Amino acid sequence: MKQFYAILFVCAVAFSAQAQNITVTLKVDMSNEIVNADGVSVAGDFQGVDANLTGASNWTPGDHLLTDADGDNIYEIEVSIPAGDYQYKFLNGIAWGTDETGITDTCGIDNGLGSFNRSMTVDASNNEFGYVFNTCVELVAANVNNVNAFTMDVKVAPNPMTGAFTSLLLDNAKNEVFDMTITNAMGQVVRTQNNLTGNNVTIERGNLRAGIYFVTLQSENAIVTERLMVK
Repeated sequence: MKQFYAILFVCAVAFSAQAQNITVTLKVDMSNEIVNADGVSVAGDFQGVDANLTGASNWTPGDHLLTDADGDNIYEIEVSIPAGDYQYKFLNGIAWGTDETGITDTCGIDNGLGSFNRSMTVDASNNEFGYVFNTCVELVAANVNNVNAFTMDVKVAPNPMTGAFTSLLLDNAKNEVFDMTITNAMGQVVRTQNNLTGNNVTIERGNLRAGIYFVTLQSENAIVTERLMVK
């Protein structure tokens, strides 16, 4: 009888530990990269506790491969881990040397090895983390709980911007009112403009230096981010 209760206790502990795990989605936008033939992976100190992949070792490239099932260049993976703080990095490949080098102290934690790691705090309400590869630009999910949510098609022209301005051409049939945020490749906000509407928005070059920027339009029901190159 004691042996029976001991087995029940072990099973209860195992079930309790599994129940405490949180399903976390990690995403990375590879639109600006030539994806390695070996695929896209993520490595971090969460790997050893991922219930989806038992036996994995922390900080092992290639153990956790991301996939792009819908072909939108955003690669993702689900892991099942306990709540807590973790550090990680995406890799355009499955070996060190293909990992991100563009993370800075703006969005990363110094790893003591001359570079920075991404970080995440996982809890029941914080379980999705996504970035543009090798930048501090965060992927923001649309309000999927809103039944009226929709995708607003945007075209940037000319792109690259070589003159004094460029335009955002919007398929804004519902006349949404939105805010515009422009961030640089380091994830720093360089310009904002609120309460925009209509089907055409002009972006003046002004103080935008040559480089890559990300233009995000967000309304109550939609969000879209487009890449802008300034020459």
